[in-house]
Amino acid sequence: MRIGITKLACMAALVLIGISNVGAATNWYVSAAGSDTNNGTQAQPWRSLTNALVWASTNDTILMTGGLYTNAATIIFSSTNGSLTIQGGCDPADWSWKPATQKTVIRNTATTTVLQFPVLRVTNTLRSVTVTGATASGTKSGIYLSNTNTLILDGCTITNNYYGIGTAVNLPVQLDLRNTLIARNLSYGINHVNYPGGGYCRFQNCTIADNGSDGFHSHPSGANLAPFATNTLFTGNGGYGIYNDGINPTGSVDYCLFYGNKAGAWGTVALQDGGHNKFGPDPRYVNPAAGNYQLQLNSPAAAAGRDQTATGVTNDLLGVQRPGANGWDMGAYQGSGTGAPPSLAIGYVSTAGHDDTGNGSSNNPWASIAYGAAGVAPTGTVCVAGGSYTGNVSLGVGTVTIRGGYDPVRWVWDPAHQRTALNGNTNAPVSIVSPNCTNAIQSMVLYGGTGGAQAGVFVNSMNANCRLIVDGCTITGNTYGVLGGNGTIPAPIQILLRNTLVALNSSYGIYERYTAGGSCQMLNCTIADNGLAGYYDHVNGDANMAPVATNCLFTGNGGYGIYIDGSSNTGSVDYCLFYGNASGAWRTNNPPAIGVNNTTNADPLYVNAPAGNYQITAASPAFNTGRNLLTAGVTVDILGVVRPQGGAFDRGAYERPVIPAGATIMVR
Repeated sequence: MRIGITKLACMAALVLIGISNVGAATNWYVSAAGSDTNNGTQAQPWRSLTNALVWASTNDTILMTGGLYTNAATIIFSSTNGSLTIQGGCDPADWSWKPATQKTVIRNTATTTVLQFPVLRVTNTLRSVTVTGATASGTKSGIYLSNTNTLILDGCTITNNYYGIGTAVNLPVQLDLRNTLIARNLSYGINHVNYPGGGYCRFQNCTIADNGSDGFHSHPSGANLAPFATNTLFTGNGGYGIYNDGINPTGSVDYCLFYGNKAGAWGTVALQDGGHNKFGPDPRYVNPAAGNYQLQLNSPAAAAGRDQTATGVTNDLLGVQRPGANGWDMGAYQGSGTGAPPSLAIGYVSTAGHDDTGNGSSNNPWASIAYGAAGVAPTGTVCVAGGSYTGNVSLGVGTVTIRGGYDPVRWVWDPAHQRTALNGNTNAPVSIVSPNCTNAIQSMVLYGGTGGAQAGVFVNSMNANCRLIVDGCTITGNTYGVLGGNGTIPAPIQILLRNTLVALNSSYGIYERYTAGGSCQMLNCTIADNGLAGYYDHVNGDANMAPVATNCLFTGNGGYGIYIDGSSNTGSVDYCLFYGNASGAWRTNNPPAIGVNNTTNADPLYVNAPAGNYQITAASPAFNTGRNLLTAGVTVDILGVVRPQGGAFDRGAYERPVIPAGATIMVR
């Protein structure tokens, strides 16, 4: 009743001073120095947004000066508040827009959701507002959309909440984010759950950084639901930069940068890589520890964005006009930097290098493999010196080659003596995130992909026309050795393994689920001592889906050597050896073509398998019993030893040297 009386009294005052305009859009004013006993005009602004919402109607605008606005309860936009615009950053002297100096902060002191939008089919807009304080666990969000509606955020900061933005279940909520910083929220930056057809999330020049879990997380209930992102930075998040679990996504990502996301760039269902994305380089924020996510002049995100003028992006979070002197920056802030130097055809990485001061040359290499992969051209090569590295490398559109085993002094390839190891630190060391690409990994040890359904090499699902070459690598100490197609959603991907050891992974050595056009070819590989099947193919009844294996050893695996669940397989297995697999050599619903010279139940006589040495002895039945694969590109073994050394190829990843008197081993 008191609120009703106050509203009537204020309305009378408004009529008397001549600003009542029934049926037309109205501007209302809120100031940190105002009073809720005022009438909401420029001369007499209110103190609280809550009071302004009592008065505001459809299409009205609420202007707020800089300052701290606290509330002990959730601010709810009621049915009378359809399609409002709330604009912060106003100067109290003249109500001009100055977001660089006038910071408008709305904070919930009760740690519950700050702003809630429950009204059906309306479009609300927030500009130049910081939303914070919803730190209680559960579904508490800085902003929560609890009905089918659209929210536009422009130049906002969403920070220090449990979820930055949350949405209700099974609603086609639409989020349009521009020039917005979503950072340092305790869980997901955006939790966009279970939205059916019509829902989407669009990022334009946003910075999604340092959130406790995924930067963007969606678990949709229908098809064609994926985020669209342009000129956006996804960095330092505790999960993926983007996690999307849609059935048939149509979203796309272009001109974006991914760095330091614990689980990788994006996960589960791959998005369309629209090009010009950067995977791995440090964005070089001015001072992220202090919350300053502006870009340094030499940031690889500076002058690296796409023109967004036609879509309404004309200013950055601080009101700075876009573009800058040298072009469009990625992220929420526009600067005048010139950006990173041009991409290299060949880049160098060493444990003695530096990402900040290195230029990728052999004399001044980078320090991280991810930075190297981002610093070379789409057709470039990254030469990596021997040593131990930690990180998660994501590869997108292009034909990038990452080749380890280099001597850091002379930069000659010497994999027999230079061990290049990449530890994924519970996540996949290498992920392929884009369709239409052909990337290659050579002479690398890939381990540490131990968190959940992680792998040494993870080829994301839905990657049509994606081809990965793994040559001379050791994939060990992961949950899966190689995971293709995600294990739940088929994908037309192609994987070629040559001279590669896949051993001692806790689940399957190689797990694939792919559709027509997909394949796995294993040439001179050793698939040994994995926790379940050495190779597992779950093709869900699709035709023409079976592995091709030649000169391979399948030994000591906890399931079958090869398990195929297809209905019409055209693969083949020849010159392979099976031994000690707990369930037997292979099991298939429809066996692949069984070629010649396969061997079962014969000990391969490794030098010392318990110690991880899977080289073969001279008495091994794999010695000199393989097929010549020179025409298939198998010219050296996992250590760089030239094949063949004797009268014929050896089977497995290692070629046993045959040294005539007075001769030396040829290593290429």
